[in-house]
Amino acid sequence: MDGLSDDMNRDRKRTIGLSPGMRYLFIAFALFACATGPAQSAGPTGEQLKAALLFKLIKFVTWPTDTLTEEKSELVLCAPGRAPLDGQLRALQGKKVKGHRLKMVELATNQADTQGCQVLFLPKDRWGREKVSNRQGMLTISDAKGFANQDGMIELGERRKRVELRINLEQVREYGLQVDSQLLALATIVGGKGK
Repeated sequence: MDGLSDDMNRDRKRTIGLSPGMRYLFIAFALFACATGPAQSAGPTGEQLKAALLFKLIKFVTWPTDTLTEEKSELVLCAPGRAPLDGQLRALQGKKVKGHRLKMVELATNQADTQGCQVLFLPKDRWGREKVSNRQGMLTISDAKGFANQDGMIELGERRKRVELRINLEQVREYGLQVDSQLLALATIVGGKGK
């Protein structure tokens, strides 16, 4: 009987087949959906969960070696000052992402000088539907509807009270970034369907 039980557990694990990081990402998606629903409890806010999700998404991206080198100790996350996620993003300061310490930088405007940024977060209330100023080695993320279709790279959308991840794979690749296939499997791909 124990052999049958072991076989069933092994099959169940194979069916799930997700890395621990991907399991965490699924949990973050589920928690975000719960926090943005009509009946919110005293748990984490939608902004807190969105910041946590943003942090986890960054872990599934690979930067060009000339943009994020071994010697460079910081991965710079930029966002406009006084953004809704401002406090939550600042709380990520110093956390490690692929061996690099995360540094939060507030920009004076949406797309002020982004030269030192590896990640640019544009919140929906600050993104004015203008063309995104992408540059080599900088990941752009927003929770604004239509962001991925307007040359943004990753859009954190919401559909039927669930997080919907949209990735503009063409833009990601054009600017020298790579997104892990496990994350791509969770997303809706727009702009370039897997070359």
